[in-house]
Amino acid sequence: MISNLYCMLGYSYLRADEIKKSFYYFKKEFKICSKSSTRFQSCCNNLGTLYFKLKQYDKAIYYLEQASNSVYGITAAHTYFSLGFAYYRTNQLEKGQKFLEKSLEIFLTMDNTCAMLSQYILGRICRHLKLYDKALEYHEKALDIKIKVLKDNLINFNECNPDILYSFGFLYYDIGITLQKKGEYEKSIYYHEKGLSIFCKTFYMYDEYIDHVDLYKSLGIAYEKIGNKSKAIENYENTIFEFHAIFGANHKKTLSAIAKLKRIQES
Repeated sequence: MISNLYCMLGYSYLRADEIKKSFYYFKKEFKICSKSSTRFQSCCNNLGTLYFKLKQYDKAIYYLEQASNSVYGITAAHTYFSLGFAYYRTNQLEKGQKFLEKSLEIFLTMDNTCAMLSQYILGRICRHLKLYDKALEYHEKALDIKIKVLKDNLINFNECNPDILYSFGFLYYDIGITLQKKGEYEKSIYYHEKGLSIFCKTFYMYDEYIDHVDLYKSLGIAYEKIGNKSKAIENYENTIFEFHAIFGANHKKTLSAIAKLKRIQES
């Protein structure tokens, strides 16, 4: 069948990371595939996955939702993860939580690395929902898996490639933020400092998905809360430098950091 040929071409280009060509053939497959066809859900899953990779999350949700009731095993886990992450990125947190929990249940029996990713995003969702204890639980479990994977592969932490090291920075940062939300400032500082040391080693501090450019500001707040004025000022000054470089002088984040620094200097 011609639809099978389009599907095979789509997968071939997807494996070659040629997303636009893959999208072209999956779209052609979808157009000739009727809703009553046994391949319809597979077509939806293919298109949803591609829209997810293209960061077009609303369209990804539209197609992945149609596929989500007819996928099984590891395919289901990846579909649920993509759907949950897409809901998270569109600020539909409860729906994101639902599908990420479904993905985690499967990944825990099959794939530790993917389970870690599900737990990491679930931790961020729970923090946004102010479920701080649950958020901390997910992030600590994700960190445990990350460390176990290194040990199982006999990799020394200090010899990790920058991408792996950077992902540890994410986890330390998020644990620190969650602890700060719980009012545990000294523990928060410990994890923030660990995250900061990693980000400095990897030579870049900004990623569109992770708001760790706020790390200096969070450290400033934590040090201010425990009465360490000099460290608070140091971190607020670093915050202003980072925010000015990324957002500009008149951005609300930059102006907020300037206000914090001025307030503590005058106190």
